[in-house]
Amino acid sequence: MSVLDLDEAATQFDLRLECVQNRSGMELRATFAADLFEPATIQRLLGHWQRLLEGIIADPQGHISALHS
Repeated sequence: MSVLDLDEAATQFDLRLECVQNRSGMELRATFAADLFEPATIQRLLGHWQRLLEGIIADPQGHISALHS
């Protein structure tokens, strides 16, 4: 996982999360208001989101509550 500093125009939301499929797999993206969120906070959020998605893929019939670590 890596953080990219993108120069984006004003966004409609303070936080936007995206999951995009590319040639090498899935890419998690976050666009956020830098005056509201620290990059480390967003990095941590993306890590949690990644673990959640990996858990769902590993056991699609499982319960989300069982995915805590």
